[in-house]
Amino acid sequence: MNLNAQELTQSYLEGLEDEELLDLFNEVRLDSVRAEKVARAYLDRARKERDTIKMARGYDRLSRILSPKRNLAFADSIIELTQELDNITYPGLAYLVKAVNYGVMDDTKKEYENYLKAYSIAKKQNNTVHKIFVLDRMATLQATFGDKNRALLLQKERDSIVNSEEYYLKSLEATRKTNRGKSLKYYKNDKIQSRRCFIYCYLMLGQYDIAKSHLDSLEVQLNSFKGGYSYSRHRRWFLDASMEVSYFLGDFKSALKFSDSLMSIDKQLLSNTEYKNAFLFNGLSYIGLNEAEKGLKYLLKSDSVFKIDTTRFNTTNDRILYDKLNKYYSGPNKTEKKIEYLNRLIFLDSVLKYGYTYFEPKYIREFETPLLLEEKQQLINSLEEKEQRNQRLLWAGGVVLLAALGFLGYYYRRQRLFQKRFEALVQPENLKNSIAEADKNTKESLEIDPEIVGYILNGLQRFETSKGFVDSKISLNNLAKELDTNSNYLSRVINGKKGKGFSQYLSDLRLDYCITELLSQELYRKFTIKAIAEECGFKNAESFSRGFYKKYGIYPSFYIKNLSKTLN
Repeated sequence: MNLNAQELTQSYLEGLEDEELLDLFNEVRLDSVRAEKVARAYLDRARKERDTIKMARGYDRLSRILSPKRNLAFADSIIELTQELDNITYPGLAYLVKAVNYGVMDDTKKEYENYLKAYSIAKKQNNTVHKIFVLDRMATLQATFGDKNRALLLQKERDSIVNSEEYYLKSLEATRKTNRGKSLKYYKNDKIQSRRCFIYCYLMLGQYDIAKSHLDSLEVQLNSFKGGYSYSRHRRWFLDASMEVSYFLGDFKSALKFSDSLMSIDKQLLSNTEYKNAFLFNGLSYIGLNEAEKGLKYLLKSDSVFKIDTTRFNTTNDRILYDKLNKYYSGPNKTEKKIEYLNRLIFLDSVLKYGYTYFEPKYIREFETPLLLEEKQQLINSLEEKEQRNQRLLWAGGVVLLAALGFLGYYYRRQRLFQKRFEALVQPENLKNSIAEADKNTKESLEIDPEIVGYILNGLQRFETSKGFVDSKISLNNLAKELDTNSNYLSRVINGKKGKGFSQYLSDLRLDYCITELLSQELYRKFTIKAIAEECGFKNAESFSRGFYKKYGIYPSFYIKNLSKTLN
């Protein structure tokens, strides 16, 4: 249809047939604002007609285009509408939507649980399309975090369905009539995806020769699939997997060739993860070819991509990266760099541990985190000893003795003041009082309908409970959109009811959350100031430290050091 934004008027949308609206949604779905307008037009029509399945389709479209939390809410609406229906698509599809969005949020446990629910419904309704999608994701999660042989069994089950005689007919039944011309492309795509999952399972099992044979078969499939559904995405995945398998087979020159091919693709098409992997295996391959300095250059490039985007990561490959950098920076005068990479390893272990806790509890014993923490502490102690020696040499000069005494007096008084503030802050009841004080209502008239005020306050309560404030990208405008209100009303309610501006409101929530986590989690107290700042939603360590001092009267480093002494 190739419509401009201004052509999506209400009258235009009302003039379209149901199928035309759904086709239009598919055309504009990458533009969330326009896609939401189309989906809501479809949903409004379904509500007027009191058509449950059409309402589910409307919520389904909305659940594909917005933030993960809003997508989850729309998926729950589908479940509430259709849970009593005997339908091939709903509510099973809603559980798939929830699983995918929990995956985006890195909640592996809830992701897998929702896939299990979706699979149970798919078996009951004999929905083969849903079954193969779920089996693919469950096999991938098991291969990453759980029993890798179990993952291979799940993948073999999926592959037997995809290659069965009845699968193509079943996929037709589950597709809307207007889309059935695309079913053959989707069918070929499913066969390619099945091959990909075999490769990933064997890669994670360390059976690289078998993975290589499947890669050869995948290349043949891709050569007959050019121009097909998601060809570009599959081609990039093929190059990435070929690069990794070649490296693990010791064929470093082939790994470099595949890496170069991957990086030669248009930058706009490559994801940060693909860039990061290409740099990583380029670096590892050069090291394998005894070109260590050249290899290190690419490892540092991979590290730079990680620092740019820490929202999504491949914990297995990222751990290889930081283990290699940690070992490289083991020599003299490299202590600070080594601590930085030890922090990365500890962070990645915490992510892996969450997944393994759910899939394979016994694996937790094999984690290296305790040894990493011990090594990090030894390095920190050596740095502190070095700094103390330097300070003694500086203070030895008699010329600065008087100034030093004055400074020590000031420092002593400040430390005593900090200690008093620390003792007051470490009491949980004082933190509760601080939060309660921040949330007290004012008598100021907001000149807003009380019902709207109550709606916004309820939304803020959900925002605070769900810890939405730890997202460093949250702004007044996108929070207003998430709460289905406007930024003017939201700002006035926060100022009037919370007694502070939006920026201070966010800062106070993050700081109170920080105190709570530091009090309750020992591992949290092992993180760097920068890591803690990022975990709480601050963009950098400096703004975190300034806000912490402004609110509590002490610096976070002082608080953490004394808290560790108090609780350990």
